[in-house]
Amino acid sequence: MKALFSVAILASVMALTACGGGSSDSSGSSSSIQPNTQPTPTTPTTPSTNPTIKACAIEGTTITGTKGEECTFNNPKYNKGATSTLECPVTGGVKLGGISAGTKIEINGMTLLCK
Repeated sequence: MKALFSVAILASVMALTACGGGSSDSSGSSSSIQPNTQPTPTTPTTPSTNPTIKACAIEGTTITGTKGEECTFNNPKYNKGATSTLECPVTGGVKLGGISAGTKIEINGMTLLCK
């Protein structure tokens, strides 16, 4: 009987040891390998060297800019009302998109001048 008791104790100890008796982690977090989450570098933008362009002077159908500057205007009769830029070069003349003239541009009932 003594031998049977010893075997039962030994079997119990071995069963408890097999369960792993070490520390447990019940935090619920798992350690898995994460994919590469490093951000992709982007090209920095260059700050604009052109300050905001002022609006052109408008009197009736005459749109006027200042020599050496650019100005913007909107007119439903030109470019479907989109904002357009009137250029007044320092050297003289008037420019509007691909149109260039000496003193003025007359288009769609508008007169574009540089003073």
